[in-house]
Amino acid sequence: MESSNLKNGYNKSPEFQKLFLDLPLPSLIWRVEGNDFKLVGFNKYAEILTNNEIKNFRGILASKFYREAPEVIENLHKSYKEEKSFEVESPFKLRTTGELKYLKATFSFLPPDLVVIHIKDMSKYKSIEKKLKENIENFKILYENIPGGTMILSKDYQIVDVNERSCKITGYSREQLIGESCSILCPLEPTSKECAIWKKNKNCFTNMDTKIKCKDGSIVPILKNANKIEIDKQVYVLESFQDISDQKELEEKLRESESKLQVLNQKLQEQVSIKTEKLEASEEKINQIFEVSPYLVIILDLEGNILECSKSIENFLPKMNRNDLIGKNINEISLKPHNLKKITSEFQKLPTLLNRKEKTKDSGEFSYFKENGEQVWIHYFASIINIKKRKFIPLIFQDITEKRFALDALKNSEKKYRKAYNRAEFYKNLFIHDINSIFQNIKSSIELSKLFLKEKNFEKITENHEIIESQFARIDMLVSNVRNLYKLESESFDLFPKDAYKILKKSIEFIKNSFYDRKIEITIEIDESINKSKKGTPNLKLNANELFLEVCENILMNAVKYNDNETVKIIIRISEVRERRQDYIKFEFIDNGIGINNSRKKHIFQESIDLQDTSKKGLGFGLTLIKKVIESYNGKIWVENRIEGDYAKGSNFIILIPKA
Repeated sequence: MESSNLKNGYNKSPEFQKLFLDLPLPSLIWRVEGNDFKLVGFNKYAEILTNNEIKNFRGILASKFYREAPEVIENLHKSYKEEKSFEVESPFKLRTTGELKYLKATFSFLPPDLVVIHIKDMSKYKSIEKKLKENIENFKILYENIPGGTMILSKDYQIVDVNERSCKITGYSREQLIGESCSILCPLEPTSKECAIWKKNKNCFTNMDTKIKCKDGSIVPILKNANKIEIDKQVYVLESFQDISDQKELEEKLRESESKLQVLNQKLQEQVSIKTEKLEASEEKINQIFEVSPYLVIILDLEGNILECSKSIENFLPKMNRNDLIGKNINEISLKPHNLKKITSEFQKLPTLLNRKEKTKDSGEFSYFKENGEQVWIHYFASIINIKKRKFIPLIFQDITEKRFALDALKNSEKKYRKAYNRAEFYKNLFIHDINSIFQNIKSSIELSKLFLKEKNFEKITENHEIIESQFARIDMLVSNVRNLYKLESESFDLFPKDAYKILKKSIEFIKNSFYDRKIEITIEIDESINKSKKGTPNLKLNANELFLEVCENILMNAVKYNDNETVKIIIRISEVRERRQDYIKFEFIDNGIGINNSRKKHIFQESIDLQDTSKKGLGFGLTLIKKVIESYNGKIWVENRIEGDYAKGSNFIILIPKA
């Protein structure tokens, strides 16, 4: 602005005029004119704000200039009458340009009859503030939709916040919990302040098997994790927990089954003892016992001669009669099927062992196969008994086939349950690991945005906003991977001929759109031996389903995420191979990323990843999903170095899928 803008308007010193002209804020000078104010001066920043239109309004009265903003006229009168300065913030439509801006105006009285308005454009600040609020709201929505209960506790054990799932588990409303001591949920109230994370000054703990007290007084078993977090320079505890009532119920049923089996076994042992006592008590009752006993009982003398045998032998060995045994020595017995010969030889040693007191009794189990292929399990018991001062050896056999099969079935059921439980625990921990990583990135970006907002570094704020948006894209991918893993575990998928070339093109487009701020070069190299369609596109038909798109997107996303180069370079090499009379399409995804060292190559596709092992950070649902999908196609997947002997030059993920 030229100095002429200050002439004839008012009389101030040269120092004031220089200060006014150089003030880096748009400024207007109004002079009292009767019951109104006249525009008598402005600086160059006012010209910039109004695109030089302010020059056309010199000498205009405030009542006319601010006709559509009477509050400005009121503030001019207020500053003049009260002879003071104050600030006002509000949206304002510029008379000169018609733009709607959010302005901060400072009204300052200058004796004897001037009021200066200094204007600061707050539009960009408000826009950034709005975006930050939207990001925080998105974070809150994610917080509310975590599948388990989540709450934030202060250092004095007060509940600061809870999510909706916490309310459903405990029966309390959010309003009833917030502000209360966490002892309201602790079944052991007197010891509630002995929390390990405070008492032992820990930063976190995981998988604590504990309980929570609900509003109705019921006690619910939970599995709890806790982490210390910092909010506004205050330390809090973020607790997350899962209701494991169903798991506990299954464990209790297993214990009950084991207990019943123990009782059954004890009863069987007691029955054997009872039978033995009866044999010792009366030799005359032996024949009656043989007639009614469900067990096979063979009586030997100490020389191994068979003195008696129960009729039930026909149930154990259908082609064997009791008369075929009585009167013979056990050493003369040769049994079929063949696998009973070795067992018989063991029983032939018993009389000598028991007579020499090398053993006082013997018991065990064995099995054999009938001629029809049916397997039979037998439990036997042998000891020395005294009847009328004579020593005998009773051999008692019990058919435990049903019991053994029931026990095997129970063990198999337990193994299946343990496997399912361990898999569920793995997926849960993997989800928590991945979602915590995303939350940390969002939190860091929000904190940095606050700092940059104070420094008015809008470029950095925009960068952090883009980072937050990319984290929500990661959440979408994570949710998609979890959903697809669940389907793979619980459903069977039909395979159809799929055009791999179209799927690859679609996945490449998705990756480039997801990482629009990265420079990405993706090249597809197709072996000359692969036929082309009439349209000139490669004929890449394979037996797959819609999940092959997830495979391609996950591999490409990892190639971009774990790449520190300015330009991400990915080569997709496609060829045909034949292995063991099967034709495959071979895909090689070759990147120039950070690579995977040899120790990690052994574990990246395993389900038993130790998430506490820092050497395996960055592994998530993606690679687990890829392995599951490829295996469902009867395919293969492995990883090699892009450059042999130097993993740091990038990776080569190789996939073989049967041709359609």
